[in-house]
Amino acid sequence: MFSKKKFIQLVVIVFLLINIAALIAAGRGGGKIQGFGAFGLDLFGPVEHVLSKITGSVEKIWMNYFSLVRLSSENNELLEEIKQFHSKETLYKEVVLENERLRRLLKFSKKIKPEYIAAEVVGRDSVKWFNTIIINRGKDSGVDLNCPVIVPEGVVGQVIKVSRNYSKVLLITDRMSGVDCLVQVSRGRGVVSGTGSEICIFKYILRKFDIQVGDNVVTSGMDGIFPKGLRVGEVTRVSKKDSGIFQDVDVKPFVDFEKLEEVLIILNLPDERKDG
Repeated sequence: MFSKKKFIQLVVIVFLLINIAALIAAGRGGGKIQGFGAFGLDLFGPVEHVLSKITGSVEKIWMNYFSLVRLSSENNELLEEIKQFHSKETLYKEVVLENERLRRLLKFSKKIKPEYIAAEVVGRDSVKWFNTIIINRGKDSGVDLNCPVIVPEGVVGQVIKVSRNYSKVLLITDRMSGVDCLVQVSRGRGVVSGTGSEICIFKYILRKFDIQVGDNVVTSGMDGIFPKGLRVGEVTRVSKKDSGIFQDVDVKPFVDFEKLEEVLIILNLPDERKDG
C-alpha cells in the first residue's frame, strides 16, 4: 500500500512528465498545438502562471531584503560617522572655549604688575559649609600660603593649603573669608565676608558713607594679601538702622564660582605683606 506522502509524490512526478511531454509536443508541432500537447498546456498553463508569479514575488522579496540589508549597513556607517563628527565638534568647541578663557586670562594678566601663574580648577570641597576649590599648582610652581587667586571678573579667594603640586583655595564666599575692601565711589571701607551663599556681607561700613545699590566694591590693599583695586562685587542691598555707627550692606561677587575652570595665582607678595 502506498502511503499518502508517496502518492502525492507520484502524482507530482506524473504531472511533471505530462507537462514535459506536452512542451516537447508543442515544440515539434510548430505554432499550433493539438491533441495531447494542447491538453497538457491547458492543464499546466495556469499552474506555470501561478508558479511564475510566485517565483517573481520571491525574487522581489529577496532583492528587497538584500537591499534593506545594504541600506541598514550604510545607515549604521553613516550613524557612526555622525557620532565621530559630533565627538570631534564637541572637542573642538571645548578647545575654542578654553582658548577664549586663556586669552582673557592672558589679556587680564598683562594689567597685573605682580608675578602670576595660571592654574586649572581640578576639584571642589564636597562639604557644603566650606567653599573651597583645588587647583593644580603648588610649591613646585612657587605657590605659597595666602597667595591671592583671581580671574578677569574679580577676586576668587586665597590659598590656605599647599602641597608640591596642588593647592586649596578658600573662596571669598566662605564664612571664614574676609577681604579688606572699599566702595569705588564713596571710598567707604570695610571687610567683605562670605555667608556660604552667593551673597557676601560688607561689614564695618560707617553710616557717614553714601552707599548705593549698584556701586562697585574693590580691594583696598590694606589686608596685606590682595593688591589694591581688584574687582570684588556689586552692592545689592543697603540698610541703615536707627542706631549704631555701621550700616548693613550686601555685596554680590562678580565671579560666578560655579563656572570656575582656570584661575590666576599672584605669586610675589605686595609691599604691605613684605613689611609685615
